[in-house]
Amino acid sequence: MPQAFVTHENESSIDEIQLEPLQVMESVTMSRQQSAAAPQFTLRAVAVGLILGILLTFSNIFLGLQTGWVMLGCGISAFAGFAIFKSASNMLAFPFSPAENVLVQTVASSVGAMTIGR
Repeated sequence: MPQAFVTHENESSIDEIQLEPLQVMESVTMSRQQSAAAPQFTLRAVAVGLILGILLTFSNIFLGLQTGWVMLGCGISAFAGFAIFKSASNMLAFPFSPAENVLVQTVASSVGAMTIGR
């Protein structure tokens, strides 16, 4: 256990006190239980993924016709999905989970990659 030394203003000696261990494991366990209880496949995550995917599709069409390059947009869709749900967090019936963010990213990048085709 970590040790800390504290001096008091009215005493000239240093008192050794023992700090309580951090409750890190309990908080990690609680957050895992909360995320396990949250639904993973939701209609709201699919809808946001579709909207972001449509935007990625249009940007891929434009970028592909102009330069010949297209992007999957995995990172863009993950950040945008998180930003959308974080900004609307006070209006949600249940909190946004990391599994939903993965679903948003997967749907958006799948829809956005449809422009690559054969």
